[in-house]
Amino acid sequence: MEKLHLQDAEKRKTAEARNSLEAYATKDKLESLEGIETVSTEEQRDSLWAELNEAEDWLYTNGEDATAAEFKKKLDGPKKCGNAIFSRLDELIASAAAVSEARIILKTITETLEEWEESKPWILVKSKDDVRKKRREGEQKETKESDKKKERG
Repeated sequence: MEKLHLQDAEKRKTAEARNSLEAYATKDKLESLEGIETVSTEEQRDSLWAELNEAEDWLYTNGEDATAAEFKKKLDGPKKCGNAIFSRLDELIASAAAVSEARIILKTITETLEEWEESKPWILVKSKDDVRKKRREGEQKETKESDKKKERG
């Protein structure tokens, strides 16, 4: 009975490993095209596509009787190439969201300062000037980051 449980467990591990390799080799190849050129070189993309194609070919030609360990090992090549690229792509997307959020905050600060001129004249001019200065510093930092991104890609 225990032998059957071990065999079932091994079959499940093998199926999971096969599914992981199959999902990585096919799904990422299709879904990662948008934005990938911004965060990788042509050489890196060619290397990734070669690894994905090799893994996919192996999967459908030699992978029928492979073990979980073999599937996991075969996934190492594409992941080594792909994870660095996909990580940078995730950073790029997160960075764009952060810049957008920063712009909203800067706009809110500007609007608040304008409101203070009329609604809160008792606030010290120095306090308002300090807020304006920090807002300008934030805008300058955002502009520098935006310029760096334009230079990179």
